[in-house]
Amino acid sequence: IANTSRSVDNVVEEGGAGTAVFLTRSPDAYGAVSVAWRVYGVSLGADGSTDFTHERGTVVFPHRVSTVAVELMAVVDAVAEIDEHFMFEVENITTGEGVVDTDAATATVSIPANEFPGGVFGVANARVVANEPTGSSAFVFVAVTRA
Repeated sequence: IANTSRSVDNVVEEGGAGTAVFLTRSPDAYGAVSVAWRVYGVSLGADGSTDFTHERGTVVFPHRVSTVAVELMAVVDAVAEIDEHFMFEVENITTGEGVVDTDAATATVSIPANEFPGGVFGVANARVVANEPTGSSAFVFVAVTRA
Protein backbone atom coordinates (compact mmCIF):
# COMPACT_ATOMS: atom_id res chain seq x y z
CA ILE A 1 0.00 0.00 0.00
CA ALA A 2 1.38 3.41 -0.90
CA ASN A 3 2.73 5.48 1.99
CA THR A 4 0.19 8.20 1.23
CA SER A 5 -2.63 5.72 1.87
CA ARG A 6 -1.04 4.19 4.97
CA SER A 7 0.00 7.40 6.73
CA VAL A 8 -3.37 9.17 6.68
CA ASP A 9 -6.83 8.17 7.78
CA ASN A 10 -8.87 7.36 4.68
CA VAL A 11 -12.34 8.75 5.41
CA VAL A 12 -15.44 7.49 3.62
CA GLU A 13 -18.72 9.41 4.10
CA GLU A 14 -22.02 7.61 3.68
CA GLY A 15 -23.46 8.84 0.41
CA GLY A 16 -20.18 10.61 -0.38
CA ALA A 17 -17.66 10.17 -3.12
CA GLY A 18 -15.77 7.37 -1.38
CA THR A 19 -12.02 7.15 -0.96
CA ALA A 20 -9.17 5.61 -2.89
CA VAL A 21 -6.53 3.38 -1.34
CA PHE A 22 -3.46 3.33 -3.57
CA LEU A 23 -1.52 0.09 -4.00
CA THR A 24 2.03 0.09 -5.31
CA ARG A 25 4.48 -2.49 -6.54
CA SER A 26 8.22 -2.03 -6.73
CA PRO A 27 11.01 -2.14 -7.66
CA ASP A 28 9.81 -3.60 -10.97
CA ALA A 29 6.48 -3.56 -12.80
CA TYR A 30 6.96 -6.47 -15.18
CA GLY A 31 3.94 -8.52 -16.19
CA ALA A 32 0.30 -8.34 -15.15
CA VAL A 33 -0.35 -9.13 -11.49
CA SER A 34 -3.67 -9.54 -9.65
CA VAL A 35 -3.85 -8.70 -5.94
CA ALA A 36 -6.63 -9.70 -3.54
CA TRP A 37 -7.75 -7.22 -0.85
CA ARG A 38 -10.33 -7.04 1.94
CA VAL A 39 -11.82 -4.54 4.41
CA TYR A 40 -12.67 -5.60 7.97
CA GLY A 41 -13.93 -3.81 11.05
CA VAL A 42 -11.67 -3.03 14.02
CA SER A 43 -14.08 -0.97 16.18
CA LEU A 44 -17.48 -1.49 17.77
CA GLY A 45 -20.18 -1.83 15.10
CA ALA A 46 -17.74 -1.80 12.18
CA ASP A 47 -18.44 -4.58 9.68
CA GLY A 48 -16.83 -4.58 6.25
CA SER A 49 -19.54 -6.85 4.84
CA THR A 50 -22.39 -4.41 5.63
CA ASP A 51 -20.69 -1.00 5.69
CA PHE A 52 -19.02 -1.07 2.26
CA THR A 53 -20.34 -1.84 -1.21
CA HIS A 54 -17.54 -4.41 -1.54
CA GLU A 55 -15.86 -6.15 1.40
CA ARG A 56 -13.35 -8.00 -0.79
CA GLY A 57 -11.99 -7.67 -4.25
CA THR A 58 -9.16 -8.14 -6.69
CA VAL A 59 -7.26 -5.38 -8.44
CA VAL A 60 -5.10 -5.88 -11.53
CA PHE A 61 -1.74 -4.22 -12.11
CA PRO A 62 -1.29 -4.21 -15.88
CA HIS A 63 2.20 -4.75 -17.33
CA ARG A 64 4.50 -1.78 -16.52
CA VAL A 65 1.96 -0.15 -14.14
CA SER A 66 3.29 0.37 -10.62
CA THR A 67 0.32 2.07 -8.88
CA VAL A 68 -3.39 1.29 -8.91
CA ALA A 69 -6.29 2.58 -6.85
CA VAL A 70 -9.00 0.64 -5.03
CA GLU A 71 -12.15 2.74 -4.63
CA LEU A 72 -14.08 2.17 -1.40
CA MET A 73 -17.71 3.27 -1.13
CA ALA A 74 -19.75 3.24 2.08
CA VAL A 75 -23.24 1.77 2.01
CA VAL A 76 -25.93 4.38 2.65
CA ASP A 77 -28.26 3.20 5.39
CA ALA A 78 -30.63 4.79 7.90
CA VAL A 79 -28.81 3.38 10.93
CA ALA A 80 -27.43 5.78 13.55
CA GLU A 81 -23.75 4.89 13.95
CA ILE A 82 -20.77 6.18 15.90
CA ASP A 83 -17.36 6.56 14.23
CA GLU A 84 -16.41 3.22 12.68
CA HIS A 85 -12.85 2.14 11.95
CA PHE A 86 -11.66 -0.49 9.49
CA MET A 87 -8.48 -2.02 8.14
CA PHE A 88 -7.89 -2.30 4.43
CA GLU A 89 -5.57 -5.24 3.85
CA VAL A 90 -3.71 -6.64 0.87
CA GLU A 91 -4.28 -10.38 1.27
CA ASN A 92 -2.27 -12.10 -1.45
CA ILE A 93 -1.16 -12.27 -5.05
CA THR A 94 -3.78 -14.20 -7.00
CA THR A 95 -2.14 -14.26 -10.46
CA GLY A 96 1.32 -13.26 -11.62
CA GLU A 97 4.60 -12.97 -9.75
CA GLY A 98 5.24 -11.07 -6.52
CA VAL A 99 5.02 -11.12 -2.74
CA VAL A 100 3.02 -9.05 -0.26
CA ASP A 101 5.13 -6.71 1.90
CA THR A 102 3.56 -7.47 5.28
CA ASP A 103 5.00 -4.24 6.73
CA ALA A 104 3.04 -2.20 4.17
CA ALA A 105 -0.06 -4.35 3.68
CA THR A 106 -2.67 -2.39 5.69
CA ALA A 107 -4.28 1.05 5.78
CA THR A 108 -6.84 2.56 8.16
CA VAL A 109 -10.25 3.52 6.78
CA SER A 110 -12.97 5.32 8.77
CA ILE A 111 -16.65 6.14 8.39
CA PRO A 112 -17.56 9.16 10.56
CA ALA A 113 -20.59 9.11 12.87
CA ASN A 114 -23.80 9.52 10.92
CA GLU A 115 -27.59 9.58 11.29
CA PHE A 116 -27.31 11.35 14.68
CA PRO A 117 -26.01 8.52 16.92
CA GLY A 118 -26.63 10.64 20.04
CA GLY A 119 -30.26 11.08 19.10
CA VAL A 120 -32.45 13.92 17.88
CA PHE A 121 -33.81 16.17 20.60
CA GLY A 122 -37.05 18.11 20.60
CA VAL A 123 -39.81 19.45 22.81
CA ALA A 124 -42.56 16.89 23.36
CA ASN A 125 -45.38 19.46 23.58
CA ALA A 126 -45.49 22.32 21.13
CA ARG A 127 -47.63 24.40 23.51
CA VAL A 128 -47.28 24.63 27.28
CA VAL A 129 -49.77 26.67 29.33
CA ALA A 130 -48.94 27.83 32.86
CA ASN A 131 -51.18 29.66 35.32
CA GLU A 132 -49.81 32.46 37.44
CA PRO A 133 -49.10 31.26 40.95
CA THR A 134 -51.31 32.48 43.81
CA GLY A 135 -48.55 32.05 46.34
CA SER A 136 -44.82 32.05 45.95
CA SER A 137 -43.52 30.47 42.79
CA ALA A 138 -44.69 27.83 40.40
CA PHE A 139 -42.85 25.48 38.11
CA VAL A 140 -43.53 24.54 34.56
CA PHE A 141 -42.11 21.28 33.33
CA VAL A 142 -41.32 20.89 29.68
CA ALA A 143 -40.58 17.40 28.42
CA VAL A 144 -37.66 17.10 26.03
CA THR A 145 -37.57 13.88 24.05
CA ARG A 146 -34.70 12.08 22.39
CA ALA A 147 -35.51 9.92 19.41
